Amino acid sequence: MTSLPDWQSAVPADCAYPDWLSEQGSLTARLLATGHAFAVELQALEATVPRADEAACLGIASDSVVLMRQVRLTLDGVAVIAARSLSADDGWRAVLDRGGRSLGYSLFGDDNDILRGPLEYATLSAGQALHPGDGPSLFARRSSFVRHGGRLLVQEVFLPALTGFLP
Repeated sequence: MTSLPDWQSAVPADCAYPDWLSEQGSLTARLLATGHAFAVELQALEATVPRADEAACLGIASDSVVLMRQVRLTLDGVAVIAARSLSADDGWRAVLDRGGRSLGYSLFGDDNDILRGPLEYATLSAGQALHPGDGPSLFARRSSFVRHGGRLLVQEVFLPALTGFLP
């Protein structure tokens, strides 16, 4: 069984890019500002049962069915962020079902009805949920967004290639 991340309220002390991990605004905007070609690669959009920590964050029963979207955010064709977003609320379906468009355009756009919860952080070891493989430990963050009472959970894993694009 895959172990769950240990989410914390503080950025891990050994993170080499704490300003990126703790970015309160749009991560999409931050990636675009690097000047490199940005793209979103849709990997999955499907109904699934959330992990226990995801269900708790969404405030739903652990056997609920949610819509899950997995993407990779790329710079110059290189994956730098792996993201997994989930919601049990149909009000978020149009935001999740957007193909290769970034969620950031909706979450940080002109919709003043969207409220973001606090960021939480984790260091993921190989074999833990959200870790994409068997490589080195990775940093991740998550936060929930609420609109009209419906909750969306966004989880982002910072991949090693990101450091090659940082100043």
